Amino acid sequence: MIGVISAILGVLIVLPRVAYRTWKTQLVLNEMPWLAGILGIVAILRGRGRVWGWLGLGMSLVPYTRLRWAQKNMDAMMVDALGDDYESYIPDVAKKRMTQTRWSLKNTLGAAYYRNYPVRIMRDVVYVQRPTRPLKLDIFMPQVPPVIGDRYPAIIVLHGGGWYRGDKTEHFERHNLHLAAQGYVVFDAQYRFFSVDAAPWDAPLQDVREVIRWVKANADEYQVDTTKIALYGRSAGGQLALRAAYGACGEFIDTSVQAVVTAYAPTDLRLTGYEPDFRVCGLLGGQSWEVPETYADASPIEFVRDDLPPTLMMHGGADSLASYVHAELMLNKLRQTNTPCVVLRVPWGRHGFDAVLPGTGYQLTQYYVDRFLAWCMYHGQTDNPT
Repeated sequence: MIGVISAILGVLIVLPRVAYRTWKTQLVLNEMPWLAGILGIVAILRGRGRVWGWLGLGMSLVPYTRLRWAQKNMDAMMVDALGDDYESYIPDVAKKRMTQTRWSLKNTLGAAYYRNYPVRIMRDVVYVQRPTRPLKLDIFMPQVPPVIGDRYPAIIVLHGGGWYRGDKTEHFERHNLHLAAQGYVVFDAQYRFFSVDAAPWDAPLQDVREVIRWVKANADEYQVDTTKIALYGRSAGGQLALRAAYGACGEFIDTSVQAVVTAYAPTDLRLTGYEPDFRVCGLLGGQSWEVPETYADASPIEFVRDDLPPTLMMHGGADSLASYVHAELMLNKLRQTNTPCVVLRVPWGRHGFDAVLPGTGYQLTQYYVDRFLAWCMYHGQTDNPT
């Protein structure tokens, strides 16, 4: 029986998404395939269901066979975008606070869940009152000295949820703590949905711009350096982060930021599968051939130009909700400009892979995200003498 279970779990690892309801199970298994492997080993040692055990063990190793390639590709991406010596531009103080390894047994066993972070959390701070509800954010305030000077860089986090659900800090509080412990003030914000708020497509974009303005207006209270602000969005939040950052010109110049990080973000909303995505149709008020101008206006890829903020995009190669093609198309277009762009491809990663903190995908990408953010925030500056 144990061998059969191991084999079933192994099949879920190697197959594309079987059904929407199996997505989260397959997501966890792809990030922690050793769960299936251990059951396979137990079955082999017990001598019962040995064939099934070998099958489960073999399939559990598939993600690990691609790990070395993924690491080499990420190394090359960072060097190509930021330069061979990019780490030399990161202050030593910042380096000491970063993730030190691309993978460790301690983190695989869940160290991030019981680690104590020097961070103070302020919850449910209202940043704007909308007709349907007040919009709030959670603030993660570092209790370590700034890396340079007496102010901190800021990171504004935008959650996912298909533009119709989700909430600030949902699933990612420990990640916010990780960032804040490095010396970033993290603002995890709500925004309006096309569902409960009956909001037009650009309402959440307006909310993101409002968050940026609010952070800048309240910079003194939270010791924020307004010349060092990054947007960090996942899924739908990633689309909003890119759209806000790339559209920060003209009348929106006051919402400019210095870096963008996204995870599994759709970059061209006209791309779809066999059937139109109800989330995109709900957000934009129709299908692409019905409102083509709206689709173009909502797609960050339409706003690529020179002198955009440095951009890092994480994406899973096994993502069936927002295809890796989104990241590839954006990378190809950004490479025609002077904007630094890094794409971290996780070959086995599914949509939401970085929610599994002990997972291989999260550990690997976080190593590079830490360095990318530090390069963007401190490039060309020296260590804090204190």
